Amino acid sequence: MKAAATTSICISVLLFMGACTVTSTDLADNNAETAGTAVIQSDADAIALAVVADKVVVRARETAADAVLKQVGVNTKNGSWVFRFTDEAATYVISITVASASSAPDQWQVHIGVSPLTGQPRPGMLLHDLKIGPSSVVDTATKYWEGCSVTGLGLGGEGSKLIWHVFCRLPQGVFSGRVDGRTGVFTPSNAPPARIPPTEDLDRQSKR
Repeated sequence: MKAAATTSICISVLLFMGACTVTSTDLADNNAETAGTAVIQSDADAIALAVVADKVVVRARETAADAVLKQVGVNTKNGSWVFRFTDEAATYVISITVASASSAPDQWQVHIGVSPLTGQPRPGMLLHDLKIGPSSVVDTATKYWEGCSVTGLGLGGEGSKLIWHVFCRLPQGVFSGRVDGRTGVFTPSNAPPARIPPTEDLDRQSKR
């Protein structure tokens, strides 16, 4: 449980850092890039996520009338979604876990606390502009890093600027990338793997 909690916090931090990079210039550049491209139809996963989000926001606003959606985490093992809201002033976080699109509101798990999302009031996400759902992101990552296992997947951003952050495990370590939630454009990280596997450590030691 401690390892799972640590992974969740790390993903939240990375998503938060990604959201902080959104500026008016980013939005202008994105609009310019997509102005001449064909309209992308939302895939089934993206539509389902937006529909559930509409229901979940009602529950979040029972706790905070000004609740703002900041992140969506996806558990790639069981398919559950975690919707993370803050109040408008970003003083606390409301996390609502939904097991599936068909689960009833009385089955949702609600948690109130703090996270890296607090302390920085920012606009929320508009999921009705989402075109690319989680299944497509997983497919993109596993094709790029052939044979990898997706260990983390989350959606962040502001307004219509929606970015998926995906983490993929290979023998060399954990790789990460970003997928534009409206265009599907994939950008792998230039950073080295997050963890060096023990086999490489042993190889290095044997050469000393």
